[in-house]
Amino acid sequence: MYNSRKSLWRNTTRRIGLLVILLQSFCYATAYDFEVDGIYYNLSSDGKTCSVVSGSQKYSGDITIPSEITYNSQKIPVTSIGNEAFWDCSGMTSVSIGNSVTSIGKAAFWGCSGLTSVTIPNSVTFIGYCAFQYCSGLTSATIPNSVTSIGDGAFLCCSGLIEITVTVGNQHYTSDNGVLFNKDKSIILTYPGGKTGAYTVPNSVTSIGIYAFSLCSGLTSVIIPNSVTSIGEYAFYNCSGLTSVTIGHSVTSIGEYAFYECPASEIYITTQTPPEGNPGFGNPKKLYVQGKEALEAYKNAKGWKKFGSYEVMVEANGFSYDGPTAIWGHPDEQVHLTASLLPEDVTLPHIFWSSTNPDVATVDHNGLVTFHNTTSDDIMTASEGDDDSTTAAPCKIIGETLYANGPKLEITVEDPTTRIEEIKPDAITSTAVYDLRGVKVGESTTGLPHGVYIVKTATQTTKVAI
Repeated sequence: MYNSRKSLWRNTTRRIGLLVILLQSFCYATAYDFEVDGIYYNLSSDGKTCSVVSGSQKYSGDITIPSEITYNSQKIPVTSIGNEAFWDCSGMTSVSIGNSVTSIGKAAFWGCSGLTSVTIPNSVTFIGYCAFQYCSGLTSATIPNSVTSIGDGAFLCCSGLIEITVTVGNQHYTSDNGVLFNKDKSIILTYPGGKTGAYTVPNSVTSIGIYAFSLCSGLTSVIIPNSVTSIGEYAFYNCSGLTSVTIGHSVTSIGEYAFYECPASEIYITTQTPPEGNPGFGNPKKLYVQGKEALEAYKNAKGWKKFGSYEVMVEANGFSYDGPTAIWGHPDEQVHLTASLLPEDVTLPHIFWSSTNPDVATVDHNGLVTFHNTTSDDIMTASEGDDDSTTAAPCKIIGETLYANGPKLEITVEDPTTRIEEIKPDAITSTAVYDLRGVKVGESTTGLPHGVYIVKTATQTTKVAI
């Protein structure tokens, strides 16, 4: 059983492009310097530190790796977990790592399928590639703020893993909804193998890393926004539950076999020029493209010309939106923007929201705007730092489609302390009145309680105080 699993691992690493760990034999490694309390160690060359290694017996049960051990009457710090130290120790259920350990080696916990809990201390800076591969019992993992490097495939094939959390303060990584990213969320690194359902990649992402979604059998559909320009090799390899893939118009390269062995029957792509590379889509599948020219290009492009059928999508030509064109709010107040695409039978109805100045306001994927600093605060800050500065950087909330050259919706964020007109309740006739959260409160200002409102008429939008 052990040999067959190791053979499977070697075959898998070849097929999905992971660096193959070179082992001298199929026998379990037994080279170690000494044993203390059931844990095997090797001394460093200078004898001042030691690392945990594999031994003559496989580890099992609950394992505690101490910060230091006593050997030959000397206190020796434990600073690393060696490569393949706990290889295929399926009987191990938990591991607590001492806070002197700085490195977790490649494939250190490979195949520890019984491992349900691991505590990584805030001393670890390096996690090697394939470190926790095939740890199917893990449901969550926490990356401390000390970690500066995580190897490819570190959590690959963890079929029970539903959440990766990065501790606040880490300068190299972050997490969002259980998914691992680099610090500025421009690269998606690992989507947990146990997460299920549909997923929309955040529109901060510009690159999908190699193996990022590999073997995520519970993933059913994925939407890749216009911000993404590249998709790494084997990024969606063998996502056996994936039925639909939508790719925005900015992708220019797709790594080899990025979608190999994915059963997705419908692929949507708005990139006008077929991306470079061989995405590995099999057939028969249906490819939806934007425009007749793109249709001919994909039918004749390597990696795209073997689809079972092709169809030109219905494109968006505008937005349906009856809210205000300018919104205001004090810090931590929120406004929910609601819009839809026209025509109603548009193929890709998705709207991606973004903010041009996150310091003033941010917006989530559902159009929920959260105000932060007022623009007047920005003006004061800019003025203090530069005598020539008289205005703040503007902030707009942008709604975009997935279509190339598609329509945009722009909503201006303005300062709630400026541009207020004092009026009497019955002084104007309006078509719609909103509170500062963007919620419609009536057709006119008559009868409204005292306060500040956004009034929309046929010709303008004004903020008024009653």
